Amino acid sequence: MKNKIRPTDILIVEDNSFEASLCQEALQQTDMPNTVHVVDSGEKALDYIYGRSPYKDAKRPDMILLDLNLPKMSGLDVLRQIKDDPKVADIPVIVLSASDSERDIARSYAFHANSYVVKPLDFHKFAEVVRNIQEFWFQIAQVPMIRK
Repeated sequence: MKNKIRPTDILIVEDNSFEASLCQEALQQTDMPNTVHVVDSGEKALDYIYGRSPYKDAKRPDMILLDLNLPKMSGLDVLRQIKDDPKVADIPVIVLSASDSERDIARSYAFHANSYVVKPLDFHKFAEVVRNIQEFWFQIAQVPMIRK
């Protein structure tokens, strides 16, 4: 049985503005109602998730698309902090990275990533992958509606 289609808030954590725009555009081309937010660093991602300034009014994301290669604080550090905190650990975090390194994949899952997806180089394939991620997490997968 499919989940009801409901409005979703998606946080993209990506320091490459072109890739963030592609991701955002792909999500907005779906029939699913969503609000997409973009931050360009690990520190901003954590500020957003925890509602710290300047994101005090931000809604808790329903899903996070996380790049690994971020300035200062790596995506793995962000992932570890999210998954170590019971208040936010239930947010699905999908690592969306250019890296196909077995080490990066294994470490992401060791820190409890919900999935790991290698970014395709082709725009149309990239957009399709992003749409498939959204469809899987909000139409196919069963996720708890009650948050901790």
